Amino acid sequence: MAIAVGYPPIGSCFDWSVDRACETGNAHTLTDDLRYHLIIQGFCYRISKIMSANVSDPLGLPPDSQHPLLMKVLEHDLNSLEAEIFGKLSCKIRDLGPLFAFDANFNLVDVDRIYFRCARLQLGAYHWLGSPSTARTMGIVGSYAAASALVADILAADASYGVLAFAPIMYPRMMWTAAYLILKVLNSSCSQYVDCEAGASLFHSIVAAIRRCSVEENDLAIRGANILADVWYRRNEIIEDRNIEPELVTRSRLGASLMFDCLWRWKEQCLKTERLQNANPGPIGEFLWWSSHVVKVSDRKRVVKGRNEWSKDSCPNC
Repeated sequence: MAIAVGYPPIGSCFDWSVDRACETGNAHTLTDDLRYHLIIQGFCYRISKIMSANVSDPLGLPPDSQHPLLMKVLEHDLNSLEAEIFGKLSCKIRDLGPLFAFDANFNLVDVDRIYFRCARLQLGAYHWLGSPSTARTMGIVGSYAAASALVADILAADASYGVLAFAPIMYPRMMWTAAYLILKVLNSSCSQYVDCEAGASLFHSIVAAIRRCSVEENDLAIRGANILADVWYRRNEIIEDRNIEPELVTRSRLGASLMFDCLWRWKEQCLKTERLQNANPGPIGEFLWWSSHVVKVSDRKRVVKGRNEWSKDSCPNC
């Protein structure tokens, strides 16, 4: 919830019984397939709880003096967790049978690897909420690498097994966050540290992948993909100065602040002007609403009106 919609943990999701189930050698121990998945989700819960626990801050964020240290500790623990889990999984891949109806070969390693990438992206998103520093710059570049790795794993799994046709809502939500992160890095001073051409191609691949999560016409996946396409097309209006580090105006949504910041800029700087120019919306169905944001479409096609060439538009920093 913290990375998808920006809500802090409500209550305690993990108690002693869950902790015992994650341990080995007791009556509550789960099988490895469930235990590893629960451990990863427990770490995500820990990230959200630690990074939203400061009662002295109205947003719950840690003080600037503690933020880099907390991030360093959490990253160390996440690296240790990665070595522990995937070291064991690489030694013995369990045959779980038809884990998913679409392909039995999409096994535990693939599932947990994607969820682990999500945890790393969630942690990386908190680097954006720190104060300007060398540590923040390194963290932003690191979060870009985490987003790229997550999307690469999802695309690889989809190419082999077609997972996006059956993917839970977490997949498109995490790809939305990854896409907005990539967009902001490519259009900032941090672009000098990454491959802009590969990043632009990856962004377009994310939009196409989110469309493949659609189960019906104009559902959440389609509308979200349309917004991503429009944000890319209008990035020159949304991002004013590409010679500075990426900044967040919206900081109140924890790990999801990055995504909501892009949406807020898109709405404030692009849609208000467009609404004034289109006081008469025309035929019914000309406008689609998604999370109080408007996206124009034409003839209910799965492309943004007037944006058919968006995927050919290369990154300005390439």
